[in-house]
Amino acid sequence: MAKLCSIFDAQDRIDVWPISLTVGPGGFYGSVKYYYGYNHTHRSAISSATQEDMIRYFLRGKKINCAVEIGTYNGTTTALLAYYADKVVTIDKNNYIDKYPFWMDYGVHDKIEAYVVVDDNDKAELLAAIDFDFAFIDGDHSERGVRADFECVKKCGRVLFHDYYEEGSKYDEGTAKRQGIVTVVNELPPGELTIARPFAYWERERE
Repeated sequence: MAKLCSIFDAQDRIDVWPISLTVGPGGFYGSVKYYYGYNHTHRSAISSATQEDMIRYFLRGKKINCAVEIGTYNGTTTALLAYYADKVVTIDKNNYIDKYPFWMDYGVHDKIEAYVVVDDNDKAELLAAIDFDFAFIDGDHSERGVRADFECVKKCGRVLFHDYYEEGSKYDEGTAKRQGIVTVVNELPPGELTIARPFAYWERERE
């Protein structure tokens, strides 16, 4: 069963890989880099000022009552979603406690509900019970995982995917062959898609 989590929960050890990063040019991305320091931004949807601008492009001007995010990690994209949405429900299989003071510092903690789930069935049950009108998919990047996540959220009619890039393209850092995002997105009607790599946005009338 999905669990509403908090900063007080026991923490699993999560190993991260050492990557040397350059300092961002400022703005929200720069503050994220300053806040979390070494290693973090490479694993985030906000891995550059350009990507921050892209996310804002897809959010700006939209009325979002409740956004769902699959793949919380340290909650940086969650905070940005909460700036534009009235409420954000974010879901992950791990509870990284660093996100809570981050959300508090940015004044959005009271707009966010963070859940940890045990498996895909747990996640699907939670999503079926939520009324939301925007979704951001950045969780399990396997084809099976992306397909399952999209099936759970497509009812909202507006879905933003992260890490849409083809193997061997200039956007590929050697991991595209393990990604299922491109396969799933390319099956969607082209007229319903807006591509701005590494993001893909799908929109149609709500089911």
